[in-house]
This record gives sequence, structure tokens and C-alpha cells, in this order.
Amino acid sequence: MLIRQMNSDSEIWKESEAGYRTPYDASIPLAELEKTGQPDRIKEILEEFWNEFHHQGDAGIASCLTIPQWIRIAQQKDN
Repeated sequence: MLIRQMNSDSEIWKESEAGYRTPYDASIPLAELEKTGQPDRIKEILEEFWNEFHHQGDAGIASCLTIPQWIRIAQQKDN
């Protein structure tokens, strides 16, 4: 399955809300996740996402936009 990369300059990233219904630009940690190969840093980034993306069952649009990008990045790292 082909998942396209969303442009990190897109305004949607800057306007998206996370689980706390506060603005969260997920493009920044996504770019870092894509670049790093260090397991400790990957873990830190994923923990940041976990903390930002859920709150008492709420998940904002940033959460939904990020999931396909995680899959794309994981596929690239697997190859």
C-alpha cells in the first residue's frame, strides 16, 4: 500500500489539535522520527505522540493525520 507524505509546510499541521484540544504541530516530531535511527530517540518521540494524542478518550485531528505518516515512515525504515 502506498501512503503519500503530507507536506510538512501544510497549514493543516499548524491548525490541528491533539488530544487535549490544544494546537499541536505533529510535523516537527514526524520529521525527526523520519530522520533518526536511534532507538532511544524513536522511543522518546513515540512517547511524546502518546502523551499528546490522547486525553480521556479524546483524539484530535492531529492524531488522525499522523497515523498514516507513522505507517509510511515505518515502511521506509523497514526497507
